Amino acid sequence: PVEANGLDEIQLLEENFDQMRAQLQDSREQSQLWTNQLEQRVSQRTQELEALYTVSREISSRLSIDDVLCSITQKTRELLNCDVAFLCLFNEVDQTMSLLSSSGPDGAIARQNSLVHATTTGRVLAGDQALRCDQGCRGYCDIVASPYQASHIAAPLKIERQIIGALCVGSKLPEQFGEEAINALTKLANVAAVAMQNARLYDQAERLAT
Repeated sequence: PVEANGLDEIQLLEENFDQMRAQLQDSREQSQLWTNQLEQRVSQRTQELEALYTVSREISSRLSIDDVLCSITQKTRELLNCDVAFLCLFNEVDQTMSLLSSSGPDGAIARQNSLVHATTTGRVLAGDQALRCDQGCRGYCDIVASPYQASHIAAPLKIERQIIGALCVGSKLPEQFGEEAINALTKLANVAAVAMQNARLYDQAERLAT
């Protein structure tokens, strides 16, 4: 038996029960939030794997470099839900980046070439994964139009440690890309580098055969 020693004890018991109710409600809401986040990450990861599989399959089925690069930029734009995706080739002699393929609105691409600066572009090409360059690319990347640099990440394209270019995405919305987007762009850049190398070898083989 529980003995109630006055109204104060009943009031205290009521407050404790109400506090427990509020804590249980918070725990339930937090659990639902975690569930939603997990489902979202699983869905995003599934889309990422599907995109990588599609690009890899197209590399082996159609070796035309223009078709492959067009597919890569299109899939990158769809996967990362960005406004524009573009792939550039690095010219070591001139220290320039030249646009090879893009997917997005007509006004998203400002120029076809851009000088490589040691600040932001240099850090991207020297690294092994995608980097955020939302603020740093302003004034350094001349290819993508300024409105689409509110959110901007870029990943290097490398074959056996040799830098061949970069795969970039941009958005008009600030803070559009998180860690998942950075990881996805890094993987797509690795696929793009292999695709470009395979297409080049295929073109060389065709010329030799001719």
